[in-house]
Amino acid sequence: MTIVWHVDDVKMSHDDDKVSDEFTQHLRDIHDDEEIGTIKVNWGPRHEFLGMILDYSEPGKVIIDQTDSVKKMITDFEEKYRELTETPKTPATDHLFKVNNKCTKLDEEHKGDFHTYTAKGLFMCKRGRPDIQTTTAFLTTRVKEPDDNDWKKLVRKLAYIKATKDMVLTLEADDTNLMRWFVDASHAVHPDMRGHTVGGITLGKGAVYSKNTKQKINSKSSTE
Repeated sequence: MTIVWHVDDVKMSHDDDKVSDEFTQHLRDIHDDEEIGTIKVNWGPRHEFLGMILDYSEPGKVIIDQTDSVKKMITDFEEKYRELTETPKTPATDHLFKVNNKCTKLDEEHKGDFHTYTAKGLFMCKRGRPDIQTTTAFLTTRVKEPDDNDWKKLVRKLAYIKATKDMVLTLEADDTNLMRWFVDASHAVHPDMRGHTVGGITLGKGAVYSKNTKQKINSKSSTE
């Protein structure tokens, strides 16, 4: 039996349906209450969880589908700001890490929305949209004092997400039974001379884990 959980949500699987039934009944015996009610159980190949749909319909694959959450985020943004007119092919340009200290700071309303939509992107890129991780990782370093340039970078990322709103992450293992790590870093690319590290793990297709973060120390090379 495989069991994973997040706070009070549990995901369980087993080859034998009888074992799954017994486990479910065991949880109900412990947690069902007349006032609180019975635990909710969802069976089958598709599960809705934290704004995602985990789809196991194809044998040997799982699809992480966040299209509904993506569309809602874009709709909410466009109801307030009519700025997603372009269809960029990438979430950021090559000057993503560059900061102009003379640029005008955002007003309080834009600053709050910048923080909100950066956080929404952070949630998504950690689950079904790793393609926006680099851009999101930089924008999270700018939420305290964002400026007009940061806003333009956020808008570009949202425009890219809008153009790729139907993109989903597919995870699949190959027949090598190997876990592969990929890692790389760029040095002194942030305004404070910090570096940036990216990495991921795959079992064949799709990153089951990915990391994209600003380094905590200054260095000029991986050796240093």
